[in-house]
Amino acid sequence: MSPTQMNVSVVIPTYNRAKFLREAIESALSQTLPPMGVYVVDDASTDETPQLMAQWYGANPKVHYLRLSENSGPAYARMIGVQAAQTEWIAFLDSDDVWAPNHLENASRIIAENPHVRLIYAQRSHINKDGEVILDRVIEDWSGNISDVLFKRIIFRPSQIIVSKDIYQQVASKIPIEMKDIYFVEDYIFGVFVAYFYHDKIYVSKECTVFMRIHDNQSYHQSDRLRNNLLKAVEIIFSTIKSLESYSALTKAVNLFHAAYFLWRAGAWGEAWKNFLAGFWVAPASLRLKDFWVTLSRLIWPPRARSLFRPGR
Repeated sequence: MSPTQMNVSVVIPTYNRAKFLREAIESALSQTLPPMGVYVVDDASTDETPQLMAQWYGANPKVHYLRLSENSGPAYARMIGVQAAQTEWIAFLDSDDVWAPNHLENASRIIAENPHVRLIYAQRSHINKDGEVILDRVIEDWSGNISDVLFKRIIFRPSQIIVSKDIYQQVASKIPIEMKDIYFVEDYIFGVFVAYFYHDKIYVSKECTVFMRIHDNQSYHQSDRLRNNLLKAVEIIFSTIKSLESYSALTKAVNLFHAAYFLWRAGAWGEAWKNFLAGFWVAPASLRLKDFWVTLSRLIWPPRARSLFRPGR
């Protein structure tokens, strides 16, 4: 496969992201290797998204606008987009993120050189709400050990993923509950399942072609719901892959630490400490993990001090 032959569609789930949506779509349309189509799945937005999509792309045959009747979460919206796309490959893009122009071309080159690969994971930078770079490069690598994914040493974030449609559908079929029920944590479950079942088909690229936007209106600011769904994700993972049981306690602890961090960011200092201590109680061996010490270092500060850890916000 040459870099000019990749049969790929872009799937963009969106919910009340009118402010950022057009920039995301344009970054997909302006690729040096253009996609076959862009599928924008509107998860029942209540802002001006429907009107703006009609105004911006109503006459563009490459942009397909699909609107859901009720809010069902980004995992469900992505699934609807994948079902609509008639291509071998799917590239996911969150509606508040953007790509560098060579994102798809770089993936096509990797596939041409490594025909066994069925998922490419690109590196990312961070931008703020105004599109200014606040973190030049976030390097994530994967040793091939499933613990890296369970403990979130690497997280397969959707905007960084290009995956074959067949692998996506196979992984989705292994999730034992409705996509609507894993709001916020679908990328974590998806990453663990891909790493476990298809580890030899993953290629972690060195190229930084994704700009992930950091802003105060992101879904993970609903910290209570995120905590509950992180614990639900742990249950799903270990009920599906029973051979990983030895990792169960530490994985639950790590997710409680992550919940504590997001609660801290939301200003719920007391709840953050409760979850942090619960994580340690579940797995005292978590004292050996970096996550324990990073979370502890955050929680000793009042929540208002979080701006010290997020320069450029």
